[in-house]
Amino acid sequence: MLATVAAALAPSTPVVLVGIAFAGIGTAAAAPSLVRLAGRAVDPASRGAAVGTVTTIGYLGFVLAPALVGAMAGAASLPVALAMAPSVPPSSPWAPRAWPSAAGGRRGGRSW
Repeated sequence: MLATVAAALAPSTPVVLVGIAFAGIGTAAAAPSLVRLAGRAVDPASRGAAVGTVTTIGYLGFVLAPALVGAMAGAASLPVALAMAPSVPPSSPWAPRAWPSAAGGRRGGRSW
Protein backbone atom coordinates (compact mmCIF):
# COMPACT_ATOMS: atom_id res chain seq x y z
CA MET A 1 0.00 0.00 0.00
CA LEU A 2 2.83 2.37 0.88
CA ALA A 3 4.53 1.69 -2.46
CA THR A 4 1.37 2.65 -4.35
CA VAL A 5 1.09 5.92 -2.45
CA ALA A 6 4.78 6.56 -3.11
CA ALA A 7 4.13 5.99 -6.80
CA ALA A 8 1.27 8.48 -6.64
CA LEU A 9 3.55 11.12 -5.14
CA ALA A 10 6.49 10.38 -7.44
CA PRO A 11 7.92 13.31 -9.39
CA SER A 12 8.88 11.31 -12.51
CA THR A 13 7.88 8.27 -14.53
CA PRO A 14 10.88 6.10 -13.50
CA VAL A 15 10.06 6.67 -9.83
CA VAL A 16 6.41 5.75 -10.49
CA LEU A 17 7.53 2.50 -12.13
CA VAL A 18 9.77 1.64 -9.18
CA GLY A 19 6.88 2.30 -6.77
CA ILE A 20 4.53 0.11 -8.78
CA ALA A 21 7.18 -2.62 -8.96
CA PHE A 22 7.47 -2.60 -5.17
CA ALA A 23 3.68 -2.74 -4.87
CA GLY A 24 3.73 -5.81 -7.11
CA ILE A 25 6.41 -7.45 -4.99
CA GLY A 26 4.32 -6.83 -1.88
CA THR A 27 1.24 -8.29 -3.51
CA ALA A 28 3.19 -11.32 -4.69
CA ALA A 29 4.29 -11.96 -1.12
CA ALA A 30 0.88 -11.37 0.46
CA ALA A 31 -1.35 -13.35 -1.92
CA PRO A 32 -0.16 -16.86 -0.96
CA SER A 33 -0.41 -15.96 2.72
CA LEU A 34 -4.02 -14.87 2.30
CA VAL A 35 -4.91 -18.14 0.59
CA ARG A 36 -3.19 -20.07 3.39
CA LEU A 37 -5.07 -18.09 6.04
CA ALA A 38 -8.35 -18.76 4.27
CA GLY A 39 -7.67 -22.48 4.40
CA ARG A 40 -6.73 -22.39 8.06
CA ALA A 41 -9.68 -20.21 9.11
CA VAL A 42 -12.33 -22.85 8.43
CA ASP A 43 -12.93 -26.49 9.18
CA PRO A 44 -11.43 -29.07 6.77
CA ALA A 45 -14.75 -29.73 5.04
CA SER A 46 -15.03 -26.05 4.03
CA ARG A 47 -11.40 -25.52 3.02
CA GLY A 48 -11.93 -25.89 -0.70
CA ALA A 49 -14.75 -23.37 -0.76
CA ALA A 50 -12.81 -20.88 1.38
CA VAL A 51 -9.65 -21.11 -0.72
CA GLY A 52 -11.70 -20.93 -3.91
CA THR A 53 -13.55 -17.84 -2.72
CA VAL A 54 -10.37 -16.01 -1.71
CA THR A 55 -8.65 -16.98 -4.94
CA THR A 56 -11.62 -15.87 -7.05
CA ILE A 57 -11.80 -12.50 -5.30
CA GLY A 58 -8.05 -12.09 -5.77
CA TYR A 59 -8.27 -12.84 -9.49
CA LEU A 60 -11.20 -10.46 -9.87
CA GLY A 61 -9.07 -7.78 -8.24
CA PHE A 62 -6.22 -8.45 -10.66
CA VAL A 63 -8.64 -8.17 -13.60
CA LEU A 64 -10.74 -5.23 -12.43
CA ALA A 65 -8.14 -3.06 -10.66
CA PRO A 66 -6.37 -1.80 -13.80
CA ALA A 67 -9.71 -0.81 -15.35
CA LEU A 68 -10.79 0.97 -12.17
CA VAL A 69 -7.47 2.80 -11.81
CA GLY A 70 -7.68 3.77 -15.49
CA ALA A 71 -11.21 5.11 -15.05
CA MET A 72 -10.17 7.08 -11.96
CA ALA A 73 -7.12 8.40 -13.83
CA GLY A 74 -9.32 9.48 -16.72
CA ALA A 75 -11.72 11.25 -14.39
CA ALA A 76 -9.02 12.93 -12.28
CA SER A 77 -5.35 12.08 -12.85
CA LEU A 78 -3.00 9.13 -12.45
CA PRO A 79 -1.53 10.41 -9.15
CA VAL A 80 -5.03 10.80 -7.71
CA ALA A 81 -6.02 7.32 -8.95
CA LEU A 82 -2.89 5.73 -7.46
CA ALA A 83 -3.41 7.55 -4.17
CA MET A 84 -7.02 6.31 -4.00
CA ALA A 85 -6.21 2.70 -4.99
CA PRO A 86 -5.09 1.51 -1.52
CA SER A 87 -8.41 2.64 -0.01
CA VAL A 88 -10.55 0.45 -2.29
CA PRO A 89 -9.92 -3.10 -0.91
CA PRO A 90 -10.90 -2.40 2.73
CA SER A 91 -14.11 -0.76 1.56
CA SER A 92 -15.15 -3.64 -0.69
CA PRO A 93 -18.44 -5.37 0.14
CA TRP A 94 -16.58 -8.64 0.80
CA ALA A 95 -14.13 -7.29 3.39
CA PRO A 96 -16.35 -7.67 6.50
CA ARG A 97 -17.08 -11.31 5.68
CA ALA A 98 -13.43 -12.12 4.98
CA TRP A 99 -12.29 -11.67 8.58
CA PRO A 100 -12.71 -14.66 10.92
CA SER A 101 -14.05 -12.47 13.75
CA ALA A 102 -17.02 -11.55 11.58
CA ALA A 103 -17.83 -15.23 11.14
CA GLY A 104 -17.40 -16.13 14.81
CA GLY A 105 -13.68 -16.83 14.74
CA ARG A 106 -11.75 -19.86 13.60
CA ARG A 107 -13.51 -23.17 13.89
CA GLY A 108 -11.77 -26.24 15.14
CA GLY A 109 -10.70 -24.97 18.54
CA ARG A 110 -7.51 -23.22 17.46
CA SER A 111 -7.03 -19.47 17.61
CA TRP A 112 -5.22 -17.26 15.17
